[in-house]
Amino acid sequence: MGVIVRQTLKASTVNYAAAIVGVINTFFLFTLCFTESQLGQIRYIQEVAVLVASFCSLGFFNLVVRFFPEFQTKDGKNNALLTSGIIAIGVGLIVFLAGVYLFATLLPKEIIENILVIAMTTAAIVYGSLFFYYSTNYGLIAIPSLLRNLYIKVGLAFGGIIYFFAFINFNDMLSILGGVYVTSTLTLAWYLWRKGNFKLSINFSYFTNDRIRRMSTYAGFGILGTLSSGLANKIDVFMVTDMLNYSRTGVYAIALNASNLLVVSTGAILAISGPIVAKFMKINDISGVELIYKKAGLNLFLFGSFLMLLLWSNIGAIFELIPNGEKYESGKVVILILGMAKLFDMVTSVNEVIIAYSKYFKFNLYALLILAVLNIIANVILIPQFDIAGAALATLMSVVLYNIGKAIFIYVKFRIHPFQVKLLIIMGISLLLYGVNLLLPEISNPFLSILFKSVFLGISFVFFVIYLNISEEATKLWQQVKSKLQAIFDK
Repeated sequence: MGVIVRQTLKASTVNYAAAIVGVINTFFLFTLCFTESQLGQIRYIQEVAVLVASFCSLGFFNLVVRFFPEFQTKDGKNNALLTSGIIAIGVGLIVFLAGVYLFATLLPKEIIENILVIAMTTAAIVYGSLFFYYSTNYGLIAIPSLLRNLYIKVGLAFGGIIYFFAFINFNDMLSILGGVYVTSTLTLAWYLWRKGNFKLSINFSYFTNDRIRRMSTYAGFGILGTLSSGLANKIDVFMVTDMLNYSRTGVYAIALNASNLLVVSTGAILAISGPIVAKFMKINDISGVELIYKKAGLNLFLFGSFLMLLLWSNIGAIFELIPNGEKYESGKVVILILGMAKLFDMVTSVNEVIIAYSKYFKFNLYALLILAVLNIIANVILIPQFDIAGAALATLMSVVLYNIGKAIFIYVKFRIHPFQVKLLIIMGISLLLYGVNLLLPEISNPFLSILFKSVFLGISFVFFVIYLNISEEATKLWQQVKSKLQAIFDK
């Protein structure tokens, strides 16, 4: 767990910096620079690109981690795994473009109207994801996270600013959107090359019949799994656009971005946990897997609950500060609903990794297919009744059922689960402090209100967490910070 904590802290520093930029972009810059409809169009393009990238990956995102130990040589390098991934993804992109050409009349008009930007962004995302997951095999998380998160957000902010000052039109802004993703991916490839880990070669001796069969089976279920995951987790944006309009998608996107602040550390923990879980599974060390399962779920829920407490306690003041905030106020309830979905997902998030790197990896596909169907049905029923809040409710219901199903499956197969009493204690602390927040005096200035409440709630939350020793990792981190502060004041 120590490796996970160290690597996660490095990546999380980058991710939190990206989150700060994301907050500025989401709540202040983009709401000032773009209309709700334009915001909805930008988000729609990004979500379509992510979904199509899931198909074009041909299952190689998890495959480059799962089979890396089999391709690794004594010098720590690999033979052909990265090269085969690059070639396979190229084939996937060609198939996608051919499909667009052949079935253009059957596709939504929003896809056809934005196809060039979508294709550019898709290619960048799929190759960038391949390089990112491949880099985790070498424990390289911080710089790849910077390029995938912080760089892209800064680039989009730059595009928004020059559009606001009328140096470019909106179509040029969409081109910048694709260009930011492309340069991020190219820089990541250059970084891996500088580290000596980007070497293109084919050694056919590694592609035995047995290995090809196992890789094909794994990749086949992987592509269906990632595609189903994309449908299950991105369908709300598509259906809001299709059943409502770009403007409502724009409002929904603001709420979605706000709720995503809770999961800043999730990606880093899952990325660095993947190779370790894969190794534990290979040697059948279930106790090691259980340790990661419980500690990761506990710490993710701890930090997620803290961020949710701060976010929801300051929600009124935040919307006061947002330019044109009255146009986005209907997204408040969406933030609350999606926030609850994120928190539940954080407790059980490692179950995706556990199943993916076990011999039961096929179950992820079946679970995701069920999740996708449930989410689509729920959206069809709830969006007409509750507008964008209906899409959020559909997501919450689907996520809870999906994760409960996976947790039960893991318990049946491995007799391990992520649930523990400390999770209830964290929930109790959060609810208690939110109740106290309601009794705090109101401050008319939104800046001062956010500062006062955040400091009070932050100090109180940390006090309870450290006093009750809820998380060993959080306590150790506090002791390190405390020691450094004492050393400074003792000088």
